[in-house]
Amino acid sequence: MLFAGLQRCLQAKGPVASIKTVAFEGVASAAMIYDDESIVDHFRRINDDSLMGLMAMRDDDRFYVFELERVIHPIALAQNLPVG
Repeated sequence: MLFAGLQRCLQAKGPVASIKTVAFEGVASAAMIYDDESIVDHFRRINDDSLMGLMAMRDDDRFYVFELERVIHPIALAQNLPVG
């Protein structure tokens, strides 16, 4: 009973997705596939600290491109403190 209550509290409240390997234009890439949305985000590594992302939506020929960059010191970055 306690576990069931905790499980409900810990469930994701926003969009839920799975990560799978999916071919995009003939090249295998990591993809985040949203369960209740018609969106797939494809990811490819640029270097050790950066990923290129491409968001594709079902029934839409447009693509949305974005870059994700690793943040080493998120607290220092948020507070504008020197890093290193």
